[in-house]
Amino acid sequence: MSLSAQEITARVLTLPEQEQQQALDFIEFLQTKLTREKLTSSSQAAANSTNQTKPPTEGAKILQIMEDFGLLGCMEGDGELSENYKQHLWDKP
Repeated sequence: MSLSAQEITARVLTLPEQEQQQALDFIEFLQTKLTREKLTSSSQAAANSTNQTKPPTEGAKILQIMEDFGLLGCMEGDGELSENYKQHLWDKP
């Protein structure tokens, strides 16, 4: 079934305003998902083209997963985060 933009618009306009907002939110979710999938596949393709001879290490796999889900960041500290992480994360000694 192929829907035209006009048919989709006509159907959305029959919905109450709150449901129209939900439809818009869902469309934005789908656009974000597609963009993320494109970025992931292109970064994987680039990684595969440069590392065709050796498979990625476990650390590289974990790093890629964290990057894909936006879990990478930075934190100011004294350089000893592995020893005093509780103080930085929960403000406890």
